[in-house]
Amino acid sequence: YISIIDSSAKVLLSIIRNILNFSRLENENIKVIKCKFYKEELFDVLEFYRSKARKKGLKLILKTENLENLFYGDIDKIRDILIHLVDNAIKFTKKGEILIVIKYLKSNLYISVKDSGIGMEQDSLKTIFKPFSQLDKRVNKEYEGIGIGLGIAQKLVEVLGGQLKVKTKIGEGSEFY
Repeated sequence: YISIIDSSAKVLLSIIRNILNFSRLENENIKVIKCKFYKEELFDVLEFYRSKARKKGLKLILKTENLENLFYGDIDKIRDILIHLVDNAIKFTKKGEILIVIKYLKSNLYISVKDSGIGMEQDSLKTIFKPFSQLDKRVNKEYEGIGIGLGIAQKLVEVLGGQLKVKTKIGEGSEFY
């Protein structure tokens, strides 16, 4: 029972943290704090997800291009974006792989998370970034979550001056970039 309590507490803490973060973002009460950080600080986030993916039988692949060793930006917000996108990719992928690409593109940091998961209908793209919206409306849902991860990721990308876009196809997966 202790492991169930521990696991449930972590899930609850994650939900509370996400709701608080979303609330701050909605109230535009968030500041960009730029500092120097090393690329390894981005890659460290992915190590946790590598083991989570492995438990599901998925391959997590990191591909980098044109990356300097030292960056200047808000590492915490970039990490949060990665966390939400990779977590979502693992959640909706039953088999195959998740490809994460991090590179410089036109003097900007470009991040792509592409999965071989279930994909989405094009109509779903209208609602996936809305808070507390989920595509699976059934009472006994197959996928966990409260439907704010992608909304948080989108807001954080916008706070940092970027855009979060998606390509998707039913049965073939999705790419958030």
